[in-house]
Amino acid sequence: MALGDYIKSMTTRQTVALCSILILFQVIYAYTYYYRFPYFDHLDLSIFLERYYNGTLTLKDLFSPHGESHWHAFAYMIMLPLAVWSHWNIAWDITVIILVSLYMLAIFILMLRETSRALDLKPLLPFMVILSTLFIFSIDQAENLLWGWQMSAFLSLAGCFTMIFFLTRPESLPWHILLASIASAFAVYNYATSLALWPIGVVLILLHPANSTRKKIAYSAIFILLGAANTYHYYAAIMETKNAAANPISLNTIHFTLNFLGSGIARFSHNTVTIVGLAGLAGCVWLYFRLRAYNKNSLLAILPYAALAAYAVSCAILTAFGRAQYGVDQAGIARYITFSYPLWLALVIMISVYLGLAETKCARKPVIIALAIIVLFKMGNSAYIGGRFVKVSTKHNEIQQEVANKYPDISSALLLRIFPFEQQARHYLKVMYANRLNIFKAQPDEITGTTRHH
Repeated sequence: MALGDYIKSMTTRQTVALCSILILFQVIYAYTYYYRFPYFDHLDLSIFLERYYNGTLTLKDLFSPHGESHWHAFAYMIMLPLAVWSHWNIAWDITVIILVSLYMLAIFILMLRETSRALDLKPLLPFMVILSTLFIFSIDQAENLLWGWQMSAFLSLAGCFTMIFFLTRPESLPWHILLASIASAFAVYNYATSLALWPIGVVLILLHPANSTRKKIAYSAIFILLGAANTYHYYAAIMETKNAAANPISLNTIHFTLNFLGSGIARFSHNTVTIVGLAGLAGCVWLYFRLRAYNKNSLLAILPYAALAAYAVSCAILTAFGRAQYGVDQAGIARYITFSYPLWLALVIMISVYLGLAETKCARKPVIIALAIIVLFKMGNSAYIGGRFVKVSTKHNEIQQEVANKYPDISSALLLRIFPFEQQARHYLKVMYANRLNIFKAQPDEITGTTRHH
């Protein structure tokens, strides 16, 4: 049986089995190697925990920007109750990340079903679902996957998937616009790069074939107004902390953007990552224009993937504005892969659609080769980055044990291995010890010598 025939004949049971293996592999990896002790920025959650225990925590605190430019408001709303309830057992943060990834896969499968139905490609649906699982549950997201703090990245991406889902429904109803708006704001309040969703949403509304001119004007106006309000809130918050910064567009910005995109499958290859990023971007553009003209249903069928690719490109550009000044190698930071892989997810789905619609073997052969290369690169990327962060995790968890054993007599050198600012690190550990959090969950009371549990 030819490979193409086998792909088209895959049963639901086979598809579920293969997807389950891919998911289980990531789940086992995550629970085996996650950071047991709060890793760097994660320690900043101690500020909110201290205010919670003192009774001074406010909603405004949760919406305050973190660091230079990011909101993590809804992530805080999940992490804080989990930390209080579990004595800051970070395994629960990892559980949330996995559940959010499952949600993204589920909503993406719904988009794939619409595409396969509209273009009469139902035999290819199992294959596209397997490809989607490979990317959504990829191990090259290890830096975010093992770091409970990065829950915000997954929540933001979930907001992106949700917005695209509702704005590409066949019927385009007012409540779809409302839910898409909520999803966009949710994404932004978890990661500021998702501000790109507002203009992307407007384009989706304008391109939707079911929207009359009147609907396009009304829906676009609503989305623009809500997006403007969300953006104003963001910049007002950033200016309040005096952290606003941006760099002018330059060749360095473009280089950074291409490296950011290329790292989604080729972080392991420093010499080719820029070319890979350019090739991925060009492939998405070419396939979009090639597929949209196939028939009257094809535009709406491929809009979700065009929007997903546009989101990845926008994240790359926005990140470049803030980080390109530190050098283009910054684009290869592994935690950015969660925001760059949507380009490649979109590309492999559009390639699959093209394969299903192409009429000749001659037309299929180049894109089959391209698809195989992308999948192999993704697997290589996962092996490379997954292996790197096994070492990072092992080292960090060893430091955790050293901190637990030596507290409160901890040297400056050891403190700087868990957080870049010594005095803050000492204060955070004091908060954790006082409230019996994480490694201090069961410590002898300083006065009575007995073990105290909250």
